[in-house]
Amino acid sequence: MPAPIALQLYTLREAAAADYEGTVRKVADIGYVGVEPAGFPGTTIEAGKKLFDDLGLEVCSAHLPLPVGDKVQESLETAAALGVTRVVAGQGPDQFTTRDQI
Repeated sequence: MPAPIALQLYTLREAAAADYEGTVRKVADIGYVGVEPAGFPGTTIEAGKKLFDDLGLEVCSAHLPLPVGDKVQESLETAAALGVTRVVAGQGPDQFTTRDQI
């Protein structure tokens, strides 16, 4: 039996920006069993989580702002709302300039 595979939704960011729900539904229809969201264009975190749950998609991790400074609470609340314990911070070198960021 093949291993379950999740899709990083950032790879579909343009399609998701145009039609988030439709894009996520296509991901489920293709056969993916999990997703890693990277923003919720045109919707809310709660609505996105409900959509994932309704489609049987596991949220394996999430792309979130680096949880430092003024982003700590936002990132922790988003992770909790999605039920994830793993987060990805897709920042570049310019976001790693302080000890807290590193």
